Amino acid sequence: MARLADRLARVCAVIATMLDLERVIVAGAIAPAAEPVVAQATELLREYTHPPHPTITASTLGADVVRTGALQRAVALVRADPLGLPVTLRRDRRG
Repeated sequence: MARLADRLARVCAVIATMLDLERVIVAGAIAPAAEPVVAQATELLREYTHPPHPTITASTLGADVVRTGALQRAVALVRADPLGLPVTLRRDRRG
């Protein structure tokens, strides 16, 4: 478990530094069970990054994280501009 936490912390340090992230979320079906590894990786992350240190969080959405996120994004886009349907170009069918 210690090696896994160290590896997770190192990967998150690289990603967070490259993308200037405040938080890295571990998602998927294994995320709830990975909480001890995530907690240890969060502590180790302080050794691999400069302040402000990013955090690592385990998602609570489980295996449906991608589907749930996609649906939430779609609903947010529709709510932001309900009549903003994309304009498509039609081919002239006269000849």
